[in-house]
Amino acid sequence: MSDLEALQALVVGWDDAMNSGDVEASLALYVDDNPMAMPPNSPTAVGKAAIAEVIAGLHAGGKLTVQDVFSNAHISGDLAMMYGTFTLRVEPEEGPAVDDSGKWSCACERQPDGSWKTLYNIWNSDIPLPE
Repeated sequence: MSDLEALQALVVGWDDAMNSGDVEASLALYVDDNPMAMPPNSPTAVGKAAIAEVIAGLHAGGKLTVQDVFSNAHISGDLAMMYGTFTLRVEPEEGPAVDDSGKWSCACERQPDGSWKTLYNIWNSDIPLPE
């Protein structure tokens, strides 16, 4: 598998983990040493414990369905930057579903086994905040 294919597989892994509601599977896609997640309208989460809280909070709103589209990656040695777009639907137990769409960027690091994991990721919506 090429590096580009492995990075694309990482994106698929993100969708699978998020859509299944599996926080541990999501955390397994991050490096062990000081990963960061930068969610919209929130402080940066540093470390797996803080990222677990972010992910659990996303799932607390209802059933998530996320579809990431990989656009491209720039690879230099054991580091890669990739980016793309997403669509997201949150279906709460009560009330109407909420749809969102936006873009994401992710810094990744090659692991000793050749796989890639997330160092930092950020995502934000293309939909303006309500006034």
